Amino acid sequence: MIKPEVNCYYQHRYGGLYIVKDIATSTVDKSQWVVYSHVYPFEYQTSIRPYDEWCDGRFRQLESGEYTELIKKDRLEFQIEIGKAKATGR
Repeated sequence: MIKPEVNCYYQHRYGGLYIVKDIATSTVDKSQWVVYSHVYPFEYQTSIRPYDEWCDGRFRQLESGEYTELIKKDRLEFQIEIGKAKATGR
């Protein structure tokens, strides 16, 4: 189980790249949420996800320099690659 770190980059098991913006706590039930933004290869979008779901193995923290290398990939080809990974349930 990984713990998300603010301002660190992560890759979803299907391939998309994300940055953790913050960890939030619900005022309703005190549950924790990860505030993150999708950064590549699809359009930039900020979302939230339950903390436990973020930590369940579907994301991995990128090593130093990995993000820079991954964003060099052709955007459309990377999107196709992710679509194939989703279809096969990688």
